[in-house]
Amino acid sequence: MPGQPPDLSDPPPGCPFHPRCRFAEARCRSERPPLEQITDNHWKACWVDTDAKR
Repeated sequence: MPGQPPDLSDPPPGCPFHPRCRFAEARCRSERPPLEQITDNHWKACWVDTDAKR
């Protein structure tokens, strides 16, 4: 993901990655997504199904 990581002392509202995510939607700017376990060693926190948008 291009750009700088979010400032952890002052994160943006919603998903901390929405300012630099090309898949960000309106919901991403206001709601933080829950952490979901995908496999034993793979977790995600994203409202967007990025596989469907490729």
